[in-house]
Amino acid sequence: MKLYIDSRNNKKIIVKIIEKGKDLYVINKDIVSKRQANELLVSIDTLLKDNDISWSQIKEIFVNNDGGSFTGLRLGVIVANTLAYAKNIKLSATTKKSIEVNGIKIVKPDYDRDPDIGISKKSI
Repeated sequence: MKLYIDSRNNKKIIVKIIEKGKDLYVINKDIVSKRQANELLVSIDTLLKDNDISWSQIKEIFVNNDGGSFTGLRLGVIVANTLAYAKNIKLSATTKKSIEVNGIKIVKPDYDRDPDIGISKKSI
């Protein structure tokens, strides 16, 4: 089984359990803008518990790591990296943007634009 994580949209979280290319269980949750940090891990936990899936059944974590909201994208990638490391599960992503550190694969966000953090170039 594969755990799929997509938090690129700052108003939606998608987590799925995929097996043999088919979506078995899906949480496609609309959320209040910028609440992914409060909802993503809870959604993953709910998906696993509601469907009696243990972490030992998850053989891969797949994260959508390109485009979308800067913070949402970064959150999904961080959660995927952390869970894959903590549970010793294979990690993959939409793009091949990753690095290896001490034998550990780390997926990097692949931003489609520079982050807008509220500072204009004129004020610098």
